[in-house]
Amino acid sequence: MATKMEQNKRTFSAIAAEVLNLWKTKYGKDLPWSLKRALPYLQAMLECDTTDKDAQYYAETVESVVVYFLANITNWRGDDAKRIKAELKSLLK
Repeated sequence: MATKMEQNKRTFSAIAAEVLNLWKTKYGKDLPWSLKRALPYLQAMLECDTTDKDAQYYAETVESVVVYFLANITNWRGDDAKRIKAELKSLLK
């Protein structure tokens, strides 16, 4: 049986949807170039309706998609960025 903490985990797609909403709200269509590089990985995460880092996303694991996403958002700052990065990293443990 899943623990209460495991039951409360958001899926990668739910987290990606929040990121997309935050970025649209803050940047509109003027997303900084440093974050544009992360868009393919964000779009991939939108399709990962799981909390399983070992699940497959085409030829990659979900974990590798998330790692590449995190690598491309190092310049994203602020409270939301810090919270979401921590949440993603906790799902990769």
